[in-house]
Amino acid sequence: MTKQTSKPVKFATILWFGVTAALLGFATIYIALRLAGNMIYPEAATNTVPTKAVSDTNIQPSSKMASGAKSNEPLQATPQTGNVKNLPGNTTEITKSKGLPVNVAGKSGGNTGLKGLNKGEMAAFLVRKTPMDIPAFSFVTPSGAQKNLSHWKGKVVLLNIWATWCIPCRKEMPDLDKLQASLGGKDFDVVTVNIDKGGLAKPARFFKKLGIINLSLYGATSKRLTTLLRAPGLPATILVGKNGKELGRLIGPAHWASPDAIALIKAAIALK
Repeated sequence: MTKQTSKPVKFATILWFGVTAALLGFATIYIALRLAGNMIYPEAATNTVPTKAVSDTNIQPSSKMASGAKSNEPLQATPQTGNVKNLPGNTTEITKSKGLPVNVAGKSGGNTGLKGLNKGEMAAFLVRKTPMDIPAFSFVTPSGAQKNLSHWKGKVVLLNIWATWCIPCRKEMPDLDKLQASLGGKDFDVVTVNIDKGGLAKPARFFKKLGIINLSLYGATSKRLTTLLRAPGLPATILVGKNGKELGRLIGPAHWASPDAIALIKAAIALK
């Protein structure tokens, strides 16, 4: 009697373990595939829309931007936090959780000396209505010396935040080098701050490979520099006035050696 009842019990036990193992196996494979997909196609985790020049007066505080909004509806933004996304091309990234538009250009209002100059290659440049304070931060030279933006007080600075793993950053670096060669001096400098982990050895090799000879190499001292500067994408380029305040910014790559960019920089240099 005992032997007859033990066989069904053993069979049920084996079957239960088999089904459980199969379910765990399928779950593991599914999670692995999802993670692999996000690593290979990081843009799949975000919604992107083409960069478009719009007035910064249309930005309304909101906790979320509705996807699929009509073209005549104002863009909405919330304060930025979280990780930087690296998207190919000059696009506006809207993260699902934050709903923050990256590139917006102020055509109306703005600093009167720069009004209307965010056009052509600079169409994605956001002109601030009034110069804004920039949070204090420091960065280091290859020798380890610390610097901050106060070292350039009295100069206009084009502050560029970049990384070697950011393809758009790599593409625009030669243009920034040309811009420094063209306008760099007593009134203006391009300051590029790299956020790679592991120091400046890799960025230095990158500069050498591309023949970047006019730009000085600096490295971020904070892992949260992009959050501090409210820069949700790379490259992030901030135009800093002679008084150390932000005149405007552009998130994404740009042709910084173009006539449109040079006209914008010269206008900033001419501001009192």
